[in-house]
Amino acid sequence: MDRHIKEVLGQYVKQSKISSGYQSERIEKIWQKKMGESVSRQTKYIRLNKSELQIKINSSVLKFELFQHVERIKSFLNEELKGEIIESVKFM
Repeated sequence: MDRHIKEVLGQYVKQSKISSGYQSERIEKIWQKKMGESVSRQTKYIRLNKSELQIKINSSVLKFELFQHVERIKSFLNEELKGEIIESVKFM
C-alpha cells in the first residue's frame, strides 16, 4: 500500500477524462517541437479523440504531404508519449 503520489495521480489521470485533454496538450507541444514553426502555423487544431489523433490542417498541399508520412508521425508521437496512445491519425 506504499504507492508514490506519482503512481496514484498517473492512475487517476488514465481512468478519468482528464487524460484525453492532458494527452492532447502534450501532443500539441510535441507537434510544435518536431514539426517546426511553418507546419505549426498551418495547423488549426490537433486533438486526441479516444485513440484517434485528429489534425486540422489549413493547407491541402501540406495535408497531402503529411498524409504520406502518417505512420512516421504516429510512430514519433507515440515514442515521445512513451506508449501506444495513438492508433490512427486523421487529417481534416
